[in-house]
Amino acid sequence: MTRARIKTCDPPPISARTKLWLEAGPRDTPGSGEHVLGRGLAALLAGVEAAGSLTKAAAAADMSYRYAWHLVHQAEQHLGQPMVVARSGGKRGGGSVLSPVGRRLLTVFETLSADVAAFAARRLDELMKQSPEVD
Repeated sequence: MTRARIKTCDPPPISARTKLWLEAGPRDTPGSGEHVLGRGLAALLAGVEAAGSLTKAAAAADMSYRYAWHLVHQAEQHLGQPMVVARSGGKRGGGSVLSPVGRRLLTVFETLSADVAAFAARRLDELMKQSPEVD
């Protein structure tokens, strides 16, 4: 049996990816809380803020309204506070807006996500420079 030779070349660029979510519950036991906000719900909340409608935000996020409503409702149950407030109809119809709590958590999540991603990228660069090259 002959061994195949592996052609050596420059490796592709390596990047760090992270997964972040917020939980409601005791801080002294990580992972014991209830999931409140992650990437999917954050995108949905940003869509509600932009479009003024959970229906439009769900469509833009390529998810069913039922699933979008479930995500929001579940987060609200875990928080014990509303994240999205429905506006009643009228001439221009109803819609949805973020509650103060929903707006605050979305802002915190977006900022924290950017901070964590920037840290991970910087730390990866440091570690790659520190580790020896492989021949």
